[in-house]
Amino acid sequence: MGQVGGLPSLPTGMEWPIGVAEYDKEPLAFVASIDLGLLPRCVLDIPLPESGTLLFFYADGQASNTEGWEEEPPYGPAGCSTCPRER
Repeated sequence: MGQVGGLPSLPTGMEWPIGVAEYDKEPLAFVASIDLGLLPRCVLDIPLPESGTLLFFYADGQASNTEGWEEEPPYGPAGCSTCPRER
């Protein structure tokens, strides 16, 4: 289904995400990735690509500040080259 914690494999050429708030321009912490091709389509009521990987990151202080919540999580299309990364 994906990965929780650890070091993610980001799409080749993708920069490590950083905070969007002016006070928090540090690299974000990796939380999880989800393989969209393995999700059961019959129970989803939100529009998602049918394949690829969604990557979720977290910034300290983000929960108390809504700046940046409209941002979509990074996405890697199915079959794109990836490599493990450290922030």
